[in-house]
Amino acid sequence: LPGEQLQVDFAGDKSGYVEISTGEWIECDVLVCTMPYSNYMYVEALRSQKQEDFIPGLTNAFAYLGGVPACVKCDNMKTAVKRANRYEPQFTEAMEHVAAHYNTTILTARVRKPRDKSSVEKGVDLTYKRIYAPLRDRTFHSLEELNAAFLQQLELFHARSFKNKVGSRRQWFEEEKPKLKDLPTERYEIKHVT
Repeated sequence: LPGEQLQVDFAGDKSGYVEISTGEWIECDVLVCTMPYSNYMYVEALRSQKQEDFIPGLTNAFAYLGGVPACVKCDNMKTAVKRANRYEPQFTEAMEHVAAHYNTTILTARVRKPRDKSSVEKGVDLTYKRIYAPLRDRTFHSLEELNAAFLQQLELFHARSFKNKVGSRRQWFEEEKPKLKDLPTERYEIKHVT
């Protein structure tokens, strides 16, 4: 249904940039988020899959969408899930706080059941073809520069017409967007307790 779910995963193939001062290749994990109804996507390179990088990436996805879906479905990743269970998974405290702050529900896909989140699995494949491939001959020198290029490719991709149905991802998302919940007035920020 429109606005019902955001599916989240990490791309298997990493991206990266060259640190100017050292010439070192800095490898980045790539977060891929997909709205199954419109197939509208958000893609961001992160320093790691750790909570301090993943949660801001997820909140950036909400900001990009301009709203919050009813639920967020992810893998049983350690960043989000403390204890995996088919019926009652235990989420990390940080993920519980994110869900409460954005008034959404966090769900997990069943272990080894890619069909549970087939939209984002397809989104990862499209990320390789429509975002990685056009940028393969370019060298980036910061995470910000890499993500700016990702967003530019994403905008071009969203404007492309579907092959098997009428319209583009952007047009379908514009129809879906009113079904999203409003963003809270303040972004969620991780609080470290000592």
